[in-house]
Amino acid sequence: MKTKSTLLPLLCFLGMLSYGQKGIPPKEDTKKVTITNYPTHLEYNSSLASSLKTAKDWQVTPAAAGLGKPRMLYIGKRGQLYVTRRDAGDVLMLTDINKDGKFDEMTRVADFPGVHGITSKDNYMYLCNNNKVLRYAMNEDGTLGKVADTLIKDLPSGGQHSNRTMDFGPDGKLYISVGSV
Repeated sequence: MKTKSTLLPLLCFLGMLSYGQKGIPPKEDTKKVTITNYPTHLEYNSSLASSLKTAKDWQVTPAAAGLGKPRMLYIGKRGQLYVTRRDAGDVLMLTDINKDGKFDEMTRVADFPGVHGITSKDNYMYLCNNNKVLRYAMNEDGTLGKVADTLIKDLPSGGQHSNRTMDFGPDGKLYISVGSV
């Protein structure tokens, strides 16, 4: 008698599990389509600039062209423009020698694969990629020293947003984004 009374609830429970996991099949086949559009890189040309809308009495003129795919910009003490190029893995320093608002010289000042973030403090330039932070001594002319100090070599994953930006806060501490664009 005991065997029958324990066996019956067990069979009922197993029967419910097998039917409970089945869903109602869809009446028609379903199909998922994903379309991803990536922006196309366009080199500068005057027709692109003229298509921009500006405030009255303003106009757009290029300060530099032919930079490839620049990511982040940083203005140096003497007005140099530093440009990180993640895809090229380098940092450029642009200089406006004759002060006409257009950069005349372009110097490659650092090689750092995947470089994105850039900032400066106390005659040092700080650069970061997805997992490292480097510090370079800045020379008087704005170029960077040949050897970098590695400050961080194991930044945590940023997931889908792996690019890092950074800057010094009012408290003098270096802040680095993790998981933002």
